[in-house]
Amino acid sequence: MTTNENTIASDLTSSSYPKFLDIEKNILEFWKENDINNKLQGQNKGEKSYIFLEGPPTANGMPHIGHSLTRVIKDAFLRYKSMKGFDVTPRIGGWDCHGLPVELEVEKSLGINSKEEIEAFGIAKFNKLCQESVFKYIDEWIKMSERIGFVLDMDIAKPSPGGAYVTMTTPYMESVWWSLKTLFDKKMLFKGHKIVPYCPRCGTSLSSHELALGYKDTRDPSIFIKFQLKNSSRKLLVWTTTPWTLISNMLLAVKEDADYAIVNYNNEELIIANSLKKKVLPKGKLVETIKGKDLVGKEYQPLFPYSNSISGRKHFIISAPFVGTDEGSGIVHIAPAFGEDDYNICKDYDVPMFNPVDEKGNFVDEIELFKGQFVKDADKNILSALKERKILLKSDTIVHNYPFCWRCDSPLLYYATESWFIKMSELRKNLVKNNAKIRWQPAHLKEGRFGNFIEEAKDWALSRSRYWGTPLPIWSCVKNHEFAIGSIEELKELVGDEELDPETIDLHKPFIDEMKLKCPECGENTTREPYVIDTWYDSGSAFFAQWHYPFENNDLFDKHFPVDFITEAIDQTRGWFYTLLATSTALFDSPSYLNCLTMGHILAEDGSKMSKSKGNAIAPDDAINLYGADAIRYLLCSSPIWKSTRFGVNLVKESVKSFELLLWNIVSFFRTYTKLDNWKYNTKSIVPVNKRSELDKYVLSALQSTIAKFTESMDNLEIHKATGSVKIFIDDILSNWWIRRSRRRFWDKHDVTHEEAYQTLFEILESVNKLLAPIIPFLTEYFYQEFIRVSRKDSPISIHLCKFPILNSKLVFKKLEESMNIVRGAIQAGRAARAKVNIKNRQPLSQARLIIPNKELNVELENYLDILKEELNVKEIVIVDDAGDLQEYKILPNFTVIGPKFRKKSKKVTKLIEKLNTDKTKSIIKSIEENNSYRIILEEFDLSKEDIRIKITTKEGFEAEEFKNGLLVLNVDLTDEDLQFEGIARDFIRRIQTMRRDQNLPYDDKIILTISTQSSKLKSVLKKFNQLVCNETLSEKIKFLAKSSKNPTSWNFLAFGENIEFKASIKSVSESK
Repeated sequence: MTTNENTIASDLTSSSYPKFLDIEKNILEFWKENDINNKLQGQNKGEKSYIFLEGPPTANGMPHIGHSLTRVIKDAFLRYKSMKGFDVTPRIGGWDCHGLPVELEVEKSLGINSKEEIEAFGIAKFNKLCQESVFKYIDEWIKMSERIGFVLDMDIAKPSPGGAYVTMTTPYMESVWWSLKTLFDKKMLFKGHKIVPYCPRCGTSLSSHELALGYKDTRDPSIFIKFQLKNSSRKLLVWTTTPWTLISNMLLAVKEDADYAIVNYNNEELIIANSLKKKVLPKGKLVETIKGKDLVGKEYQPLFPYSNSISGRKHFIISAPFVGTDEGSGIVHIAPAFGEDDYNICKDYDVPMFNPVDEKGNFVDEIELFKGQFVKDADKNILSALKERKILLKSDTIVHNYPFCWRCDSPLLYYATESWFIKMSELRKNLVKNNAKIRWQPAHLKEGRFGNFIEEAKDWALSRSRYWGTPLPIWSCVKNHEFAIGSIEELKELVGDEELDPETIDLHKPFIDEMKLKCPECGENTTREPYVIDTWYDSGSAFFAQWHYPFENNDLFDKHFPVDFITEAIDQTRGWFYTLLATSTALFDSPSYLNCLTMGHILAEDGSKMSKSKGNAIAPDDAINLYGADAIRYLLCSSPIWKSTRFGVNLVKESVKSFELLLWNIVSFFRTYTKLDNWKYNTKSIVPVNKRSELDKYVLSALQSTIAKFTESMDNLEIHKATGSVKIFIDDILSNWWIRRSRRRFWDKHDVTHEEAYQTLFEILESVNKLLAPIIPFLTEYFYQEFIRVSRKDSPISIHLCKFPILNSKLVFKKLEESMNIVRGAIQAGRAARAKVNIKNRQPLSQARLIIPNKELNVELENYLDILKEELNVKEIVIVDDAGDLQEYKILPNFTVIGPKFRKKSKKVTKLIEKLNTDKTKSIIKSIEENNSYRIILEEFDLSKEDIRIKITTKEGFEAEEFKNGLLVLNVDLTDEDLQFEGIARDFIRRIQTMRRDQNLPYDDKIILTISTQSSKLKSVLKKFNQLVCNETLSEKIKFLAKSSKNPTSWNFLAFGENIEFKASIKSVSESK
């Protein structure tokens, strides 16, 4: 394919529906044959950089429509920045390769689901399958990305830097190792025994930011149980939603200064927070009230005997700051193995740990009643046991937010386990300081969702008891010397193998654990800590690891740090956005990115969640193959992307109809006339803008305002506002105003503004096309090749290599723009007033009055009387600063205010308000209009504007409508026969124009119009307005026949109580000769 204007797609002037899919396929081919994407990659080298970082997906699953959203938004901003002259770098993709999502897919393919089965299968073989799995669908990802128009190098074969970064490659992992050794040397890494979120299905812990990814509403037991106080008949009432943790109960906690009620309930004395007595025990009888401190130190009998074998003090009551008395019972059960607060407070009291649950989440054999049962499944049996022993007082269920594994969807447990941690809690102030340097969109995330999270940053549980991941590079010897390795060179040295080849070495398990390292301190044999690291640390290292920093490309890292722009879905505030900031803060005490745009999720068309099970999920290919990529791009760019976006076939179809077709029709209009007139844009014969019509100056000035709004919005990361600004310009100003008022200028070659109309529309379309290029890259490229590039012989080969439009102050006519916008506002008000009384716009009226208090503006609007008369379709325009007798203002009492305010005297106030005279009414209204306030004393009553309401009545025979700058009043009296007849004539004209359009007659083709009708009124109308009808329909003459000619079109319409019927046929004069 060549770049000739006629080879990319079908003729724009074709009357058939535009084949957008064919156009896009041809454009893709054009880009490929002309190497446009590579040219775009190399554009603006040496200019100011705009640094981008791709959030790496994992290609072991098919891309969904949500991935299309991220790719569209990224591409739009990168195209925009390129056209603005920035060197967008690095324009490369990334692939996240490690972690449990990959392992789970491989487990599924092997039909296994436990760590024991993986180890029996063989870790080396398992990890080999994981390595192959991560790129299972890479072709689909690349295909989807290219088809949606995303220009990014995703080639995994290119050496770094250049192609996409891949987190499982040795250079990338070596950089990650360097960072971990750096943290180890800073004493930021430590091994600890903590309560952490734990997935029993995956057999590993999760970090706090991973925990935040998987919450969902779930139904759990809500029970009240009775703990027997020792040496007392009284019982403590305790509430819990996790019955399975009662097995390991070690303490009970109360609020020291709270009141507790002793309540006689069913002949038992139960202790409960006094504030909760009525809610939980409404029929109980109060015996006495005590303070929480009166309970502290008392011992109670455990519900189950299994913890009795644990030595140490236990089963007594303490005071704890986290106990509340607004829900439950005000008494909290403490199980140190399954809660962070529980664990910490038990340490404070030297209460021992008791953990009866294994790593699979099952009760151990020693728990005879429930051995081998998964803890959540055991809840039912535990309740039965408690009920049987009459310990269970109440049992219900509760729906609450509970954490699930974001990878396998299993319920998580808070579990005491040994892990390696990064001391993020010590870096909270640094995180907040670095976050202050980041611009967030939407802005509330900075101090809200994200800011709150980092202010309470937990130590990062880094280690994972899994297989496919970056191994934790920490070793220890038999003498407990610990050390970290941060490079392959260090590894070679401690292994003592100079032949170790960095090009072929595999740092993954099990190979890394087969290497025998000597302790650098004592020379003894060592063992690596048997963990891999959190895969989020892998992706959070992308800003330096993609460069293999610090081993090479240090200059490139320095140039690209920090990153200018990242964008992903909102859930990454707890994922990648956090880990990027956490790693850069820990390593460099700097933010790794400066601008972060968050995206909402894609919902189904009805606003529900998309899912395969519901049958409402749409694959990207399916969506694109319906209406094309541009339609999807426009739809996604039109809504605030940080909110959830509805997506569906009907919405995409509407996107095509409301925007692409509108744009297509405008360009088709232009191309139709340029071909008929053989018009070409010639820079040598340009009419200077200052010599063009007011209409042209206005639209060019409005275009400059649109360029300014678009640029400001894109720079503020508000792509929906940018897209909306162009839509408003195209639809409201260009199509519905300028083109509608300029049509005659195109087909009338004798019009003195004929040439400048062409020039103006060409210049507008050229700029609008460039504005839209980042949003709809396919159609804009097509238009560029079709009619713009052929007129600009020295222009770049692709629109995407062009410079973005900038505001031209010489084309800004601010006063004109403001005045014309007021005129258009008045015209819209006129149409609204007509709609109120059901009078069509085609029906002429006798007069319109513009009531505008600003006298300077009144004088200015005198210049637009002809436009106002034509658009409002009235015979006369009167501009005044007062409505005079056309409107009556009546002040009425505002009963919703004066009733409560004046109570018994409100009737008297009402009568006083109703007696206000006309002069007083006008002064009140003037005060409200000028000062937005009012105060009047009526006898002893002090009244303000809130006490009254104003009722405006328009004089009979008139209809009014307010607009921004004033009031428009139409005389809607239609008793005048001339007005009636002209209205009928224009209704008749509309139907003949429809016939011309249906027969595809050229716009300048003269016709012979033949009609037959029994309507004497229509005959009278056509006789009186014969010249108007002939001029508007391009009829040489109108023939009246008693009987209709062959194949006439029948019409009828209602006019002034009469049904007007006629039959008409039209014939081209050229055909008649």
